Amino acid sequence: MATVRSMMLAWSLRLPRSLFSKAIPPTCRAEIRKTAVPITCHGHSFVRQHCHGRIEAVPLAYTHYEPEDTADTTLLPPIILLHCMFGSRSNWDAVSSAIATATGRNVFAVDLRNHGDSPHTDDMDYPLMSADLELFLRDRGFSKASFVGHSLGGRVAMKFAVTRPDAVERLVLEDVAPTYLPAVLREHWLPWQAKAMDTIMSLFSRDMSLEQARQMADRFLSSRITNRYVREFLLANLREGHVTLEWRLNAKAIKQNIETLTALDYLDNQSCDVDALFIGAADFICISAECQEDIRQSFPNARIVSVKGTSHWVHNDKPEEFVVLVRDFMSACSSECFEGKEIRFENRGHGV
Repeated sequence: MATVRSMMLAWSLRLPRSLFSKAIPPTCRAEIRKTAVPITCHGHSFVRQHCHGRIEAVPLAYTHYEPEDTADTTLLPPIILLHCMFGSRSNWDAVSSAIATATGRNVFAVDLRNHGDSPHTDDMDYPLMSADLELFLRDRGFSKASFVGHSLGGRVAMKFAVTRPDAVERLVLEDVAPTYLPAVLREHWLPWQAKAMDTIMSLFSRDMSLEQARQMADRFLSSRITNRYVREFLLANLREGHVTLEWRLNAKAIKQNIETLTALDYLDNQSCDVDALFIGAADFICISAECQEDIRQSFPNARIVSVKGTSHWVHNDKPEEFVVLVRDFMSACSSECFEGKEIRFENRGHGV
């Protein structure tokens, strides 16, 4: 137990000081047309479902970032940003506009099902979330897109890629591997967070203000989460509902499906030759030396880089470097990117 506790503490201490407040890098700043599109819900029941055989896809809430110079944007596949578990599309605020500017592409930051403003459903697995992405593309007339996925979002992107490789141009996967997730996260940390968030709601009284609820929830979480920035990340989901306080995310569904969401065999031994860039934190364990061979078995055209001085949230710790990685990867032709399975970034501290 001591080992588990120490690993959980080490993971939490690597959370960046601010998940939401970092500015767009000055070198990437430009005028951006930004359109936020929530999904209109009543009591979190979704408005419409689209059936794919037995799979029911739901429409996803999103924010659209469009560069000022839109002359060529319709000629390039859009970039879809997918957040981590317990997060939302706002997690990409530090880089979303900059990616649109740097790549000259339409960028869509979406809320995964049971997160943010997207529909709440009892069912939640990778085939369902993959179907959600297919519906998102079809509703907007996109035949193909590139995906940037962080943690859970990266897993969703990989599942979509092995299921619909024809609809994927390129993948950028942030601190996530296809068939590896540390046991301390899979068996202890993530299940406890999901259970705790579901339990917290039962502690609130009807006359409690949002600030009082945040304070009570913070005290509850602090019994296991010593780092206040981790707690702030989770508590950013708390809001005032129509009648009472509520989570933006569907804590109950995440808790009920946590084993499925943290399973190691979610790709069903499928592989995909889509060009993929895996960006790992230099001091984190989600992309370890041991799992690099597994990465290339699942994605033969994979390049693995690390960014010095970053945690699990690479795009928040080093937003400018993250944007440059995405920009150069999206703009390079396939032969440039993957000749010898190597992309070179001079003087930026990246390496295998």
